[in-house]
Amino acid sequence: AGAGFVPRLHAIGNFAVAQAARTLATIRAPHASIEHVLLAGPEEIELLAACGAIVSTQPGFIPTYGPAMRALGLDAGLRAIPLRSLLRGGVALAISSDHPCGPLDPLHNLRHAVTRRMPNGEQFAATEAVTQSEAVHAATAGGAAAVGFFGEGMLRPGATADLVVCSGDPFVESSRVASTWVGGRRAWPRATA
Repeated sequence: AGAGFVPRLHAIGNFAVAQAARTLATIRAPHASIEHVLLAGPEEIELLAACGAIVSTQPGFIPTYGPAMRALGLDAGLRAIPLRSLLRGGVALAISSDHPCGPLDPLHNLRHAVTRRMPNGEQFAATEAVTQSEAVHAATAGGAAAVGFFGEGMLRPGATADLVVCSGDPFVESSRVASTWVGGRRAWPRATA
């Protein structure tokens, strides 16, 4: 951090999350992030808020890891993929895919931040769900902040026009990304000459 590098720490369980947050609080690394944070309790969430790191987490993991986490009882004693608790605790939140380890589809991640549905249809740690607008904010402005573009990731006059256009409501399962625009120009699908 003293040499100008921005720490990007990976911490999955509550002990690792606490260690990462304490470390970042000690070294005072602005704009640092902690990836994953799949399990945390109130103490870890306080430490995350105090260290000022952005938490980049992956609700898209719920269908894959939710059943095993529930079978182990991890969602009973700890807050699992604690989106609501992080926001309530004042932690800056980003939603990412962690591709190739997780699903690349950004709409999959948005939907699971809100629905938290496992393959059997049950909700996983339902109290940790966020609203649709909170999910969109975490995936856009939160994602931009997590990679150092603070105050970006929102549509407004004069902003860089990086955006996606969906075929319908992004929270409806049948909707897909129809096009991607970077710097105001369509980047996908590529225009044919």
